[in-house]
Amino acid sequence: MRATRAGEVPGLGAARLPRPGQSRTSQRYQPIIRDDEDALTAAIVRLAGQYGRYGYRRVTALLHAEGWHVNHKRVGRIWRREG
Repeated sequence: MRATRAGEVPGLGAARLPRPGQSRTSQRYQPIIRDDEDALTAAIVRLAGQYGRYGYRRVTALLHAEGWHVNHKRVGRIWRREG
């Protein structure tokens, strides 16, 4: 496949190309910061301090028991970030 118009890149669909006049670096994913992020982080740190030998999966179960509706992947991400 070869480029037929100026600025067209062979092998890439229009959805993957940046808009004309816009650099590719400005089209990066922006993570969504949730409103409860600070409270959830504090709860994870509190439970990790209270139950030092527990991992993020067991802390996720404790969070569920406290009434948090949170995914284990999100808890693992915060767990790694907090160290």
